[in-house]
Formats: sequence, C-alpha cells, structure tokens
Amino acid sequence: MPRIYFDTNVFSNLRNNKKENFQQLNQLLEVYKDRLSFFFSYAHIRDKRKDLTDIKFEDFNFMETLVHDNYLAYHPLEKYTSFYLATPLMVYDDNPEDDLKYLLHFFELQEEDDDAIRTMKVLIKSLYSAIPLPIHTPDIKSLPQNQQQLMIDLLGEDKPERTFFDLMANMSTFTMRLFKESNLYKELRNMIYEGINKGTMTLNPDLDFNQALKNTQVKKTFLEFVHDNLSRIGKTEVPFYDFYLSAYNMLDVFGINKDKVTNKNTPDNIMTDGIHTYFGQYCDYLVTDDATITIKANAMYKLFDFSTQVLSVDEFIKTLPDMLIDWPEDNDWFIRKLVYDLQNSERLDPIEKDGVTIKRLAKNHLYFDFFDTVLEVNSHNASQIVICKSDSNQLSEPNFFEVSQLIGRALIIFGDDIDRKQSFDHHSHKKGQQHLAERRWQFDNLKIELTQFELINKYALVITLEKTIDDDDKMEL
Repeated sequence: MPRIYFDTNVFSNLRNNKKENFQQLNQLLEVYKDRLSFFFSYAHIRDKRKDLTDIKFEDFNFMETLVHDNYLAYHPLEKYTSFYLATPLMVYDDNPEDDLKYLLHFFELQEEDDDAIRTMKVLIKSLYSAIPLPIHTPDIKSLPQNQQQLMIDLLGEDKPERTFFDLMANMSTFTMRLFKESNLYKELRNMIYEGINKGTMTLNPDLDFNQALKNTQVKKTFLEFVHDNLSRIGKTEVPFYDFYLSAYNMLDVFGINKDKVTNKNTPDNIMTDGIHTYFGQYCDYLVTDDATITIKANAMYKLFDFSTQVLSVDEFIKTLPDMLIDWPEDNDWFIRKLVYDLQNSERLDPIEKDGVTIKRLAKNHLYFDFFDTVLEVNSHNASQIVICKSDSNQLSEPNFFEVSQLIGRALIIFGDDIDRKQSFDHHSHKKGQQHLAERRWQFDNLKIELTQFELINKYALVITLEKTIDDDDKMEL
C-alpha cells in the first residue's frame, strides 16, 4: 500500500476527466486504488478557500472516494504531526475561516469572546503598549525611492515614544497587505534578492545552496539562518513544522527559486504549496504537475534527507504498474517470496539487544504491499522472522486504515485467525487498544501473528519457530 499524496490540481483534473493522461490515470486507479493509501491535508482545503462556487464540494466528494478519511494534520498545541480520521468536507466545515486573518487580528475584541478572553486581550494589548521601543527607523534615505517606502511600510513612521505594540500593529497590517498585494511582495523579494543573493544561490543540482548563503553578507548557512531567525522571534525550541515551512518560503524570499507571483498566485498560495510538500514527506509519492513545486520539493527533500519521490502525473502513470507488480499475494506466493529472501539475501551486521540477536536482510521482497523489511530474531528460546516497515519517516508505522488493509491481506493469505476476530474496523480503534489490531494463526509448530512487536516497537508480521527446528527446516517452511 504505497502512500500517495496528490496535489489539489491532480484531484480536480481527475474529477473533470477531460485530459487524456488523467483519463488514463482514472482507469489505472480503478485497477490499483485498493492497493494504495491516499492522503490529504489542510493544504487541499486552503486551496479551495477562494472558490466561492459549489464546485469545491464536488472536488471534496471526489477526493473522498480516494482518500476516504486519511487526514494528515499538524497539532499546533502539542507540536506533532499525525494521522486523523476526517474527510475533506469534515475538515472544511471545521475550519470555516482563514487562520491567518485570526492571528493578525488577535487583539481585536470579538462578540463571541467570553469575559476571560476579553480581559486577556485587553491586558496584553495594554502591556505591549506600555513598552517603549528603544530603536528608531533606520536611516533609509540612501535607498532607492521604492525601497524607502517599502521600509517605512514595514517599520512604520518614526515617532517619539513609539511602543512595541505600535510596531506589532504596523507589521500585522503590513503582513496582511503582503499576502494580498502581489506587487508589494515582489518588491520586498527583489530588495532582498539584490541585497543578499545577487544570483549566487540557485537550485542548480551542482550548487549547495545551503552552504552558498554562508558566502554572502549573512555569514550563515541557509538552515542556520532559518533556525536563528525563528529563535529571534521567541521560538527557543523550533518545531519542525515551523522550521520546514519557513525554509520552504525562504527559497522564494531569497530568490533561490522564485515563484511567478500574480494576482492569482499570491504569497498565500506559495505558503500553501509549502504545506503540501510538508505533508507529502510522510508519503511515498508526491504527485504534482506544478514545475515550481516539483523543483522546490526535491530541493527540500534532499536538504532534509526525505525519501519521498516527487512525480508528475505522466511519471506516476508509468511508475504505478511496476510499483505494484508483486501480485497476487496468495499463500503460495507469500511462502515462495519469503523462502527466496531468506535463502538469497545478504545479512547486515547483527545487532544485540536485551540478549537477542537481530539480523536484517539487506534486500527483500515487499510484503502485503507495505512491509519492506525482514528481520531474523534469535533468542535462547525462540527463532523469529519479523516482517515490518522501515523508518522512512516519523509516521512510517501503519495508520488505522492501513492496519485494516494489512489484516485483510493476512486473512486472505492465512485464512481465519484462531480467535475469530476476522476483519478490523479502523473507525472503532482507539489509542491504547492495540489488542484490537492483533491477529494470530497457528500451523503445527509455526505461529504467525500481526502484532506490536515490543523488541523494535513496531507493528509487524511475526513468524515464530520452535527452537527445536534446525536452520535447514526453517528454510523449507
């Protein structure tokens, strides 16, 4: 079940089904979609905010036929990314307003504010208004006229007893304008480009843009600059979500790779593109026909050593059949694959853990369209083969939907489980109830389990052999 992340335009073109390559992709998806896991994020919802028609609801309904309720989201309070059970329409209904507008107008009193919230807003506003700002507008007279006005717009007019709140209010207004007025953003980007980049940093494969920034007046690597910039605004421990999106946006701000900014493609769209690539990293494939997203996503994934492949629709069409060639996976084929891997694969250096020896096969088949790692685990009383998922990213472990698919595959291959639990309803699964996702089979002296294997803390297919069975017998099973 390779994980697939389509950008918004791919979903829309699939629904319209007018272009020849999307017609071909729709035909392929009818064949393969049950063997794939599709995901969406809040970026898809943000893309539809400007659509004032009902067409967006048609897109949401179509998306749901593929993504179901596989929602990837970032929890802003707990600072982590995870899977959630929600459909596109549910997410849209739960987030009716743009979060940016709310953040920029935090101090404005709203009718729905209760007494505690109103008191907090007034208190913080009064506090910030009482703090004098010990700086004055820099001398900008030497700058070109358009840049002088840009700096005044950014910092505000110099005046006696200017407070911290004055600066905050002015920068909030400027930020809102920045996201709405494309020309203002382009002027700011051009000023930074001419002042720092000057053509020295690009996404040329032969150039390390991260190190190239160190050779400018900034005197820091790209990643150091992003981190230090976030630290200066109060984020002593920078969440990776904030760090990644800031880095993505800085590619454009520094002119390392510029988006074509228009009234339709605004800085807000650039930020949404970054969100798409952030969540795309948790999937095996990010599929987009947007050339700028492709270039930037590849640069970011290389920078952070992500394994996600970025493909165009045509490339995905060519890749899809080969991606799922290992089929049908019935009992006979499963055993033949496993025996072949055990007999022919090299073993990596063994790891000793809690008195147990773990050897990983250097190369093996894909199992259940998901598990890509085979381990041999030997202790004093048992020999086990553990088939699991590698740590390709922080969310590489199967989500609820994928667990239900894995159990379904196991039931086809091994038959009914001995506890008669049968299929798994992922909607009823709750955190801390791992036993609901466990299944067991017994074949004479061979025990097979789908379970959370504690030694490596992974959900895995565990095959346990009696210690009395010698190595030759193991290979014959």
